[in-house]
Amino acid sequence: MARMFTACRSSIRRGFSASLVGVCVGRVGPAVWAAVMVGLCAVPERMAYGSDVFESGVAMVPQDAAFVSSSLRMREQYEKLIGSNAFAAVKKLPFVIRALEALEEQKTQPGSPLSMMSTFMELPENQQALELLQDMVATDTFLYGEPSCITFLELMQKIQRAQQAASIIQMSRGGEVDFNFEVEEMDDVDAPDNTDARGNAEIVPVRLQAAEVEEGIESQQLVQRMVMQALAGNVESIVVPDVVWGFKTSKLDTGASQLKRIEVLLKMVTQTSPLLGDALKRTKIAGGEVVSLTLDGSQVPWREVLREQMEGVADEDADKVLAKLESLDIVIAVGLIGDRVILSLGDSIDHLNKLVVNKGSLNAGGGVMTTPAFAPLREHKDRAITGIFYMSEPLAKVIAPTTADIEQLAQLSDTLADSADLPEEAAVEARKDLEKIAASYKKRLPVPGPMMSYAFLGNDGYEGYTWDWSKNLPLDGTKRLDMLEHSGGTPLAALVLRTKVDPAQFDDFVSWGNMGWSYYQKYLLPKAGAMNRDAMQEVQAQIGPVVRKFVDVLRTKILPSVADGQMGFVIDNKARAKRVHSSLPESAEPLPLLEPAITLKLDDSKLFREGMSDLFVLADELVDKIREINPDSLPPNYRVPDPEKTTVEGGAVWSFAIPDAGLDEQVSPSIGVGEKTAVFAFLPKQAARLLVPAKLETGAQIGTYAEPLAVAAALDVAGFIDAVRPWLVYMARYGAIQQQQGSVDRDTVLGPDAEDGQVRDALQQVGVLLDSCKSLRVAVAETSMKPDATVTHWRNVIRDIPAAK
Repeated sequence: MARMFTACRSSIRRGFSASLVGVCVGRVGPAVWAAVMVGLCAVPERMAYGSDVFESGVAMVPQDAAFVSSSLRMREQYEKLIGSNAFAAVKKLPFVIRALEALEEQKTQPGSPLSMMSTFMELPENQQALELLQDMVATDTFLYGEPSCITFLELMQKIQRAQQAASIIQMSRGGEVDFNFEVEEMDDVDAPDNTDARGNAEIVPVRLQAAEVEEGIESQQLVQRMVMQALAGNVESIVVPDVVWGFKTSKLDTGASQLKRIEVLLKMVTQTSPLLGDALKRTKIAGGEVVSLTLDGSQVPWREVLREQMEGVADEDADKVLAKLESLDIVIAVGLIGDRVILSLGDSIDHLNKLVVNKGSLNAGGGVMTTPAFAPLREHKDRAITGIFYMSEPLAKVIAPTTADIEQLAQLSDTLADSADLPEEAAVEARKDLEKIAASYKKRLPVPGPMMSYAFLGNDGYEGYTWDWSKNLPLDGTKRLDMLEHSGGTPLAALVLRTKVDPAQFDDFVSWGNMGWSYYQKYLLPKAGAMNRDAMQEVQAQIGPVVRKFVDVLRTKILPSVADGQMGFVIDNKARAKRVHSSLPESAEPLPLLEPAITLKLDDSKLFREGMSDLFVLADELVDKIREINPDSLPPNYRVPDPEKTTVEGGAVWSFAIPDAGLDEQVSPSIGVGEKTAVFAFLPKQAARLLVPAKLETGAQIGTYAEPLAVAAALDVAGFIDAVRPWLVYMARYGAIQQQQGSVDRDTVLGPDAEDGQVRDALQQVGVLLDSCKSLRVAVAETSMKPDATVTHWRNVIRDIPAAK
């Protein structure tokens, strides 16, 4: 589980592309949802595939780019959207018509912002500017970052760790801090190239040394001081990240005239300020011409701006930071290079010389598209590519999870022990324990590699791939995911994955817990009052044996019984209820209940049942122990309710009643156990249903579920919308009665008679919106393991709604 969590956290931190799979399993997911949102337009009947994607703007990006993001065919996609029946239906909605009419009316109101904008846009040169902007984003745009972006990000991480360290120290003191903390960089003798033995970038923790001062430091002052000291220790990393936007245009003459116009306007501004006298320049670069505006860092009163942050900081450190800031220039440039409008932000425009201007040849200029990461794109280079994203290995290493936080905590042990008035040996032991934890955690971390993803239009939706060259991922894609057949056949959503099982990992978790408890007993408990010490010793005596038995059951029975590593997440809506909770009014029509469930593949069904039985016994024992510690903590006759066992087709289901919960009688937390499957659900009927094998139909028309996969996911978007619709009707009726009567009696039946004209009109319009959203029918994603990469392939199906009669 920790390995799966590590992959999840990595994906979240990367966060450049969202996907149904990626949210749950980490870096291996595709850009499903990005394409889903774009794909809410109508599908072209037949796509005429365009030019080679290797002639796009990405071909201009230099080889050492930290990241690249490109959007293509935006005009084509926009035209399909506005030409769809779904868009036409939404546009005819009364509230949309009223909104558009209100905008038009605002344009005629003297002095209104829209009126002023309308008047402004009547000027021919402004109309040309708008047409140029529309043309720039129509077909081919890109954004990329230079390696300086990595340096900048590393600095931000060090600042974040300094803030975390300040918070930890403040909590350990419980108030003001009477120490001055000097930040030092730790020497990394084992990895002089700033990487560890496995290729991970080493994030150098912060070492803090205490020096007495007369007055305490308030929390915010401590944070500010430590941040400034972190900056002083990393002045070489204080940089302006170089970022470049590129926009293809067919209106080069208009672009040239608008560039001249921008230059004239900027010249008028700079001439009014002596400090900006030499800030504006026109420069020939990379075969084109740009106009640049330089903001000189030496002209900024940094000492005054950072006066509060500098309080308490050594003059030498403050001077380092100020000198670096004053040496930095911020240069904004816009210009024309080839058939591109280029916008640049950085400390100069020198990086523009690296642009590959002789596009069209894979070997020309050694651009980023010549790197191995773009090799998979060649297979689909003639398709209607709509988006590309690339992340370099150096950037991947910087944003990947590391053990830096744990290592920093180890380095803080001396300071924290001193703050808490603990003996010196407490700091030594804490540091050794934390170093052990870091070493154990590090060996399970993924080894970051480059990542590249792309999407393209198909005949009935969008499709795409994500290639991730990271190593040591927790996924196992060597076999078929047979747990897909225990998703209920036609669920609203299903996600199944298989992770590598490492029995030693659980032992590590237990070891970490033992370390923490031992440390608490040895050093922290003796500092508590006599009453608290007695209470904790009583808790240990009573609860400790139960915890040890619990750990033993997990180690010897539960974990071995699920050693296959397959896990599934299912959401369904087969159940219906008119009254979901006793405090709510009844619905005239049955409401669908969302049914979440977790499924596990069983290697040993008997062992799993024995383990679960042992856990139930431990629950009773825990109740007894708690009552012994404090007789008044639980009701006198309280016992953990015995589950009700039901024999079903696929095995047996144990359901647990929830006394006095007021929920519909169908809702009862349940555990289903079959020969090869275990199910945890909130409805016994669903648990029973998932025990029985059934072919997964959701997304089957575009899925390849029979192949060996590490992850497979399917989402019935139209089904989800249909499940939500009755609830929207119910809430609208509830709101209408509440508005009329001030409250809604639970004996009320919410039917059509609760709707007034306004509610019916609103529901009709919402219905049109929901029907339009149902143009996106289904989405699937599958992750497979190649010899050198993890590949996720995703697809969705989009069908336009019928034309209005």
